Amino acid sequence: MQGGQSEEQQADLENIARLQQQIYMQRASAAILPTGAMGQRGDGGVQQGATAQGLQQEQMNDAGGQGQQGQG
Repeated sequence: MQGGQSEEQQADLENIARLQQQIYMQRASAAILPTGAMGQRGDGGVQQGATAQGLQQEQMNDAGGQGQQGQG
């Protein structure tokens, strides 16, 4: 073993894997967003290209039949 170098390589591999997963999740959510079904979910409240219609539908889904949520 080369000590420090292998630890750095391991950290790099973990960072790369994490970035690849984030990119995959962004692509997946970007593919879903135009349908308006998932405007805000699972990504820390970050909305990428979400339409107002998509957000309104998402709020209605979250309300669960309790009426529309009036969030400006």
